[in-house]
Amino acid sequence: MRTGLSPLAADLIELAAYVYVADQTVTRGGKKAFDYGDDWHRDFHFKLPVRCPEVWNRSEVRDALVGLLRFLTDDDYEFEFLPAANPAALDRYLFDELPPPEEGAVFDEVALFSGGIDSLCGAVEQILAGQHRVLLFSHRPENRVYGRQRSLASAIQSRIGNPRCSPFHFAATVNKGKEHNRDFTQRSRSFLFGSMAAVVARLFDLNRIRFYENGVTSLNLPISPQMIGGRASRTTHPQTLWRLSQLFSLLFEKPFAVENPFQWSTKPEILKRLASLGHSDLCATTSSCVNTWQRRGEHTHCGLCSQCVDRRVSVIAAGLAEEHDPGRGYECDVMVGERTGADLLFVERYVGSTFEINRIPTAHEFAARTGEIAHVIPYTGMPSDVTVQKVFDLYRRHSAEVSQAIQKVITSRSEAVMQQSYPACSLLGAVVGRTARTRPLAAEVAPLVAQENDPAAFVVDQDRFEVRCGPARCFLGNTKEFHLLVRLFQARAQFLSIQTLRTDVWRDDDTEKSTIQRTVSNVRRKLRNEKFENVEIDGSQRDYYRLTCPRK
Repeated sequence: MRTGLSPLAADLIELAAYVYVADQTVTRGGKKAFDYGDDWHRDFHFKLPVRCPEVWNRSEVRDALVGLLRFLTDDDYEFEFLPAANPAALDRYLFDELPPPEEGAVFDEVALFSGGIDSLCGAVEQILAGQHRVLLFSHRPENRVYGRQRSLASAIQSRIGNPRCSPFHFAATVNKGKEHNRDFTQRSRSFLFGSMAAVVARLFDLNRIRFYENGVTSLNLPISPQMIGGRASRTTHPQTLWRLSQLFSLLFEKPFAVENPFQWSTKPEILKRLASLGHSDLCATTSSCVNTWQRRGEHTHCGLCSQCVDRRVSVIAAGLAEEHDPGRGYECDVMVGERTGADLLFVERYVGSTFEINRIPTAHEFAARTGEIAHVIPYTGMPSDVTVQKVFDLYRRHSAEVSQAIQKVITSRSEAVMQQSYPACSLLGAVVGRTARTRPLAAEVAPLVAQENDPAAFVVDQDRFEVRCGPARCFLGNTKEFHLLVRLFQARAQFLSIQTLRTDVWRDDDTEKSTIQRTVSNVRRKLRNEKFENVEIDGSQRDYYRLTCPRK
């Protein structure tokens, strides 16, 4: 690290930084277009000066680079590499602010260290349990995050019995001006930090780096039909890691591996291993929130984002104590905090997908319902049937853990459940159901579902948020999909306009027509998957829909 970088290593870091900034400078169309808009996909053309154009212009290198970024970000890329006329000096290029390790330092591993729970568990297993010397590589976006990372690294350091295993923590400062803040999805982030970590690994003559991410987050199979392609982040996806390995191997001209040792573990399983090693108390100093830069004071977590929800549920499922993840650290209580908009929709789908997976009987049916699994199968190094079974087993275990965590919460809040005093628009509300007074259509629906004595009738069960027809049943959860079906059921065989649905279901005259159309498509698909017969949402009249179904 004292001798500086090679020209090719400096090229790699500069290229990754350009891609990272461009990723955030070019908008994907804003929040409304994020769900369904055509602006999600972008076309990038980079014309870059490099020190080693003969390497970057090799067709196999260019193809590996483009293939990686296309999968990672869901965008299209073209690169034009030119000889750099006046490149930045190499001496101390990357390591200006922090003294490097001692002269002649030797490391066993380079591991990405975000300061979250998974990276903590990886560091503990490698350093404290495995007695390896690890260089912990972090991103330093701003001082609050860096402070937590340093505290966590110092806490690990203080528990080491063998001085030879003393880790070295290095945080690379990568920031951009606020004028570039137009998109916040940051799909290219793992390319930047994987590249920087790989460069550091080569400085110590190592031929691999490690990400530590639980398998469910790594695979990130969509919990909602709208989350297709790169809309579900692929930061540590098996294909991403395979493509990073391929690119780095070509650049370094020797095999280089990018690995995730937690690929087939759930977060509760990882936390239980941490507890067995006696270091669960370190969890309290970790940070998992997506909205880190907005955190102030004692609330280190927002409690609304997907990572906060997954963290809190996993801690409960693993049986950790309250002091290991204090509830006061969440600005919004994950379980009973009131939510609106996309935050409410997320927990409804989080719960709904859990229940759906619990009812899938075989790995074959799971694969048939989860098209995104096709992006995993070729990149695990295992036969396809073995991969599908392992993914299915992973998600079934995760769903069982989520169910157990929810049951614990219901038991601990039994009085609130009995009194229906929990907020209707909360995670607990999505599970148990909203109270009658919060259902705007409850009074109208009640007489319509009194067909239970007819086994062939179409039944809307507002207490279970499901519909049934003969042997077929479909759980929709406390979602817009369910309430859309309720409204159509009220007017059986009569066409309702999109404006009526917008007013009665969404309660928002600004709701886009495409949102309603996509929700109708989702309901159709779910009913079809559950083999409902003679049940159809008819859209033969433009901008109108009606429900046709068996009835008494």
